[in-house]
Amino acid sequence: MNFTKNQQRVIAQIGETMTNGAAQDAALEALAKKFDKVLAELDEQPDLLDRFFACIEFHATRNAAKLIAQHSLRRDEVGALVEQMQAQAANEQAARKAEREANRTKEDKPAE
Repeated sequence: MNFTKNQQRVIAQIGETMTNGAAQDAALEALAKKFDKVLAELDEQPDLLDRFFACIEFHATRNAAKLIAQHSLRRDEVGALVEQMQAQAANEQAARKAEREANRTKEDKPAE
């Protein structure tokens, strides 16, 4: 998925803001109060809206993800994005596990 430079800048700014606890609380409160308006704005940019839904579903509990998947503005393409995110997360987890195992194996070998 390709984002415009402006979209990338906004996403980066949001990420920087979220590192501050008070800013995160304020953003979450605003999002909760204006969720429909946020979705309406994002609806004008389908790729961004798809990514938004995919991120929410990916991080949601299984039951919440099922409910989110029923939202009227969620497009079918989101399912593929969620699957990609899950596969990437599983691959990263497997790589970390393999690295830990390799480090244990090195530690278990006697020094020559």
